[in-house]
Amino acid sequence: LSCSVLTRNFLTCAAECMMVFQRLLHLEGHSGPVLCCTSSDVPGAQHLVASGSEDGSVCLHDVNETRLAHKLVLGGEDDAVSSLVFHPTDPNQLFAASSTEVKRIDLRTGPSIASTFSYNKDEVNQVAVNAKGTFLAAADDAGDVQVLDLPSGKLFKSIQAAHSNIASSVCFRAHRPWELITAGFDQTVARWDFSRGKCLARMRIEMEATAEGESQLFNPPMVHAMAVPSTSSRPWCQVAAAARGDGTVEVFDVDKASSSSNSSAVSSGAKPGKGRGAAAVQGDPGAATAGRNAIGSSSSSGGGIMGNRGSGGRPWHWPLVLNRAGGGHTRPATAVCFVGDAEACDRGDPAQGPVGTQEGASSSAPSQPKSNSGGSSGRPTKGVGSRTPTHLLSGSEDRRLLLWRLPRLGQGQAGGLEWQPTPESGSEQCREGGGASESCSGDGEERRHIVAEHAHGRKINCVYVSSLYQQMPQEDHLQHLTFVGDTSKRLQVYKLTV
Repeated sequence: LSCSVLTRNFLTCAAECMMVFQRLLHLEGHSGPVLCCTSSDVPGAQHLVASGSEDGSVCLHDVNETRLAHKLVLGGEDDAVSSLVFHPTDPNQLFAASSTEVKRIDLRTGPSIASTFSYNKDEVNQVAVNAKGTFLAAADDAGDVQVLDLPSGKLFKSIQAAHSNIASSVCFRAHRPWELITAGFDQTVARWDFSRGKCLARMRIEMEATAEGESQLFNPPMVHAMAVPSTSSRPWCQVAAAARGDGTVEVFDVDKASSSSNSSAVSSGAKPGKGRGAAAVQGDPGAATAGRNAIGSSSSSGGGIMGNRGSGGRPWHWPLVLNRAGGGHTRPATAVCFVGDAEACDRGDPAQGPVGTQEGASSSAPSQPKSNSGGSSGRPTKGVGSRTPTHLLSGSEDRRLLLWRLPRLGQGQAGGLEWQPTPESGSEQCREGGGASESCSGDGEERRHIVAEHAHGRKINCVYVSSLYQQMPQEDHLQHLTFVGDTSKRLQVYKLTV
């Protein structure tokens, strides 16, 4: 090998090694496994991190002082706190899912429970709030999704039978204010116009084939968790990521749907888009079948990382399939989130900074937060879309944290999205600017997508990448404060460098 090639390989390896997980400390306060965690993106409030547990409590941790600031018990041991979300513009409002209820917690008074919403019939799995803070959605074990009008505290729309099994996840869409997407254990992802209770499209996730050609019957591809980038800029606002029960993490185009095959829900009550009443919406019995082709059928069998094609060979929903064939998870994937998200970084307050590093002592208090070095004012450059998602972080029951590099995303033919090769993920020929090759086209790149792996040691329940970050001096890398909830009673804190 030439000296230039050796030097390039060494520099590439050094850059890869910088994308690592560094355990900082753990935060205590719960008496049961940690199921969820979150923090506010409002500048000046990101240092307060909330976590929920099977013990029915919510803990508020101050990461600047590495201490438990408050603890609030919402119910008994049978009333686990399964999901938490801060109000996007008011850091003093925290919403918690506890059993069949959603509670609004006021942090200015104690904290204390300000109001309780009891519109779900079964246990709530996830709550989400839209970007303006006007609507809250709650997905439950009955497969229903309830949408609340937050200013009035009343039920805005009830989407019944959104899924034929447990509805595990719900997300609002930043660029489409009247849309949300849901996912469930019925192995489908659905896109909704919640103002009318109408299912716009439904994607059926197929079984993954093993090397022997047999389906994984014991771990079907039920969706355990879902994430969307917070950016409203195209093309990344169109995608979503799903953590599946077969260990696969899949990134797909939500918007690429056939308008001619849209499935509707039958509405009763208020007229579509009118009023604030509790209008019930019964899911169309045929939606789970007829609507599956609206987005398409997702399957990673035989498609490799970027080989999945729609009819006629066109990449109609092009799922990026990150599976065990590429070194991915071997047990159900339980958590997923985007890293390097534009608006999350731009909203960060580097003056609060991530906590410092304490190597070798996870329970020790870290040093004081450092300021951001990106600019004379110590604040990051503003501008929506200045940073797009660059990586994907996933956690699993296999006790591993995986950091995946996302390929470059561009607009393809017929309005669809296409993955494009990047110098970082291509072959030597790609990096040298050579002609097209199998690696340059994206095929056979499975093992190049994992850039960091960490043996966490326990089954992972949730991962959360905070908007707290730090620009490394004279380096094009960001250090993100990352939180991991697992089967222990502690919330683990990492510094993730990308």
